[in-house]
Amino acid sequence: MADNILLLALRGRDAAVISQILGQQTIGCTDCRSVADLAAQVNDDSSVAIVTEESLEGVCNSDLAQRLKHQPPWSDFQFILLATKRVGKRPEAAAAVLEMLGNVVVLERPIHGDTLFQAVHSALRGRRRQWEARRHLAELRSAEESLTQLNNSLEQSIVERTSELSRANDRLTQEIAERERAQSALVQSQKMEAVGQLTGGIAHDFNNLLTVISGNLDMIRRRTKDSKTDVQAGHAIQAADRAAKLTQQLLVFSRSQKLMLEPVDLNALLSGMSDLLERTIGADARVELFLDPDQP
Repeated sequence: MADNILLLALRGRDAAVISQILGQQTIGCTDCRSVADLAAQVNDDSSVAIVTEESLEGVCNSDLAQRLKHQPPWSDFQFILLATKRVGKRPEAAAAVLEMLGNVVVLERPIHGDTLFQAVHSALRGRRRQWEARRHLAELRSAEESLTQLNNSLEQSIVERTSELSRANDRLTQEIAERERAQSALVQSQKMEAVGQLTGGIAHDFNNLLTVISGNLDMIRRRTKDSKTDVQAGHAIQAADRAAKLTQQLLVFSRSQKLMLEPVDLNALLSGMSDLLERTIGADARVELFLDPDQP
C-alpha cells in the first residue's frame, strides 16, 4: 500500500510547516480542512494522521470517534498528536480525546523536524505491519473458504461414491441370488436326469422280464387244454400287458423312448391311466372318470 499521511492543523502555519518538513523526506501529506474531513479520509488504506491538539475540539462526539470504534480487528489506526507543552496534569477533556483516539503518540511542541520524521516513520512501519496482518487474514479466510469448498466437494463425492457402492452391492446381491437360483435349477436338473436314467434302466430291465413272462404265458395258453388254465393264463397276460404299458410310461418319463405324434383316443387314454392313478394316489382317495361320449 502507498503511504497516505493525513494532516489536520487548522491554526496558523502549522500545516504548511509540517508538510514542508515531511516533504524534505519525500513523504507527501493530505491536508484535511476539518474534523469531519479527517473522519471521511480515515479508512483501511490510510497510513497515519498528524493532528494538532487545538484542532480536535468536539472530536469525541464526531464521526471520527465512530469510525475509530468500528475498525476491523486487524486495524489500529495511529495518530501523532502535536500538543502544547503543559505543566502539571492534563485536563480531563484532553485525556478523553487521547482515550478516544486510542493508538496515539503525543509530541509536545516545539519539536525538531527529525523527531517528527522518526515518529512518522515508526507509525508507518507499524501501519505496514497491520496491512501485512490484513493480507495474512485475507489469505487465511481464502484458505478457509477453499477448505470449506473442498470439504463440501469431498462430502458430495463420498455421498456419490457411497451411492455407487450401494448400487453395485445391490447388483452383486441380485447376481448372487440369480446364480444361486441357477445353481439350484442345475442341481434339480441333475437330480431329475439321474432319476430319469435310473427309471429308464429299471424300465428296460423290467420290460425284458415282462417279455419273458408274456412269452411263456402265451406258450402255456397254446399248449394247455384246460379251459380254466387258459382263462388264468389270459388274466396273467392282461396283467403283463398293463405292466408293459407302465414300463412304456416310465421310459417316456425318463425320455428314453421317443414320443410319436399320432391321433389319440382320449377316453381310452384316460381309462388306461386310471389304474396308474389309483395305485399312485393310494386307497385314501377315490378316482372318478367323467368321459365325454363325443370323441374329439
